[in-house]
Amino acid sequence: MPQFVLEIGTEEMPARFVPALSRELAALFAGGLKRERLEYAALHTFATPRRITAVVEELAAMQPREEEEVMGPPSRIAYTEDGALTKAGQGFAKSQNVDEASLYVKSTDKGEYLACRKTVGGAQAVDILPGVCTEAIGALSFPKKMRWGTQEFAFGRPMRWLLALLDNAVVPFTLGGVVSSRETRGHRVMGPGPFAVASAGEYRDTLRSKGRVVLNPERRLDIIRTLGEASAGEVGGSVVWKTSLMEEVVNLVEHPIPLLADFDSAYLELPREVLLTSMESHQKSFGIEDDKGQLKPHFLTVINLEPEDEALVRKGWERVLKARLEDARFFWRADLSRDFDHWLGKLDVVTFLAPLGSMGDKSRRISRLAAWLAEQIKPETSLDAAEAGLYAKCDLVSEMVGEFDSLQGVMGGIYARKKGMKPEVAQAIAEQYLPAGPDSPTPDSPLGAVVSIADKAD
Repeated sequence: MPQFVLEIGTEEMPARFVPALSRELAALFAGGLKRERLEYAALHTFATPRRITAVVEELAAMQPREEEEVMGPPSRIAYTEDGALTKAGQGFAKSQNVDEASLYVKSTDKGEYLACRKTVGGAQAVDILPGVCTEAIGALSFPKKMRWGTQEFAFGRPMRWLLALLDNAVVPFTLGGVVSSRETRGHRVMGPGPFAVASAGEYRDTLRSKGRVVLNPERRLDIIRTLGEASAGEVGGSVVWKTSLMEEVVNLVEHPIPLLADFDSAYLELPREVLLTSMESHQKSFGIEDDKGQLKPHFLTVINLEPEDEALVRKGWERVLKARLEDARFFWRADLSRDFDHWLGKLDVVTFLAPLGSMGDKSRRISRLAAWLAEQIKPETSLDAAEAGLYAKCDLVSEMVGEFDSLQGVMGGIYARKKGMKPEVAQAIAEQYLPAGPDSPTPDSPLGAVVSIADKAD
């Protein structure tokens, strides 16, 4: 049985689009084939930043032929008193494309109706697939679509080529000004193409060997993990993998090459959270830690090609991260020279919400509410709850959170420990935003739960 391949080639998609597009294309294509009664053995979809692909294994060459009974209008409407067909009866025969002589009356629980039998199906897959392809591609959803050139067709990014092959035959259709063909394109630098694909069965091999593209995201993930851990092992460490970042990086590249780089060990004075945020958020890179969980002066990044001069590329990544870490160290030292009362005073000039006053006003409300809640649960912790609530928002005006806003709360807890506050107060400040969503953890400490409830209630 034949194999079918559809490849939608585009300009680079944002990484967050890619996984959803693969899943959605699978659902749309499966629905289209089911509606057209085209059977198949398996449907696989893949996506990279520049392409979305569907591969259908053992696709039926044609629809099955079936005979079905179709009910028409009631017989009293379909026939005149002398037994001739009325316009309603004639219209039914015409709409079903059957001879009037083949019509008959069928008795049902609801009465007698005009009916006919007709054969449906039997269309060739090559004639059905253009409609399935255009409908599926047009139905793909994006947070925001765009148009390009003079085209009215809208898509997530400009569409540059369409490959559609049923075995060795091109499935012809046109969409967005692009005509389907047997040509694919590879990696933008290492194998740009175009390459003619002889048959659907040779598509993946052509893309891999000539285009230098790793089509399967699971394979890209495996390459990053395996080579990344091997590189980290060379410096006596292991990679600090972050699931959300892994998914993003996998969908930023078509030919992943993990690259280990270094930074000055002097920056290890910075908290772990600051170092990892600098690497992960700004550089899309991963930290390296030793067997005790301490960060080492190395990081792992993933590039999208095999460099001619690896040392030069590594130097570029190190230079950019150094600038980030230099800023972070400046902010860290500046913040350590301040105290929480200084920040609390600055909150009085930061508006929370005009009718509700400043962030300083909010802090005092949280403090009172947290103390009241603690009184109801464990009275001896009410003073600690009041302190944690009062200082909870102070890190919002710190230098570090001004640069790394994702560390709000976290830095407050770190600074509280540095300033000598009770450990339980520091932990409550760090946990004040938890839970931050359906997949977020909840506070580990009772005091953290109290401050979190007080903040959310306010």
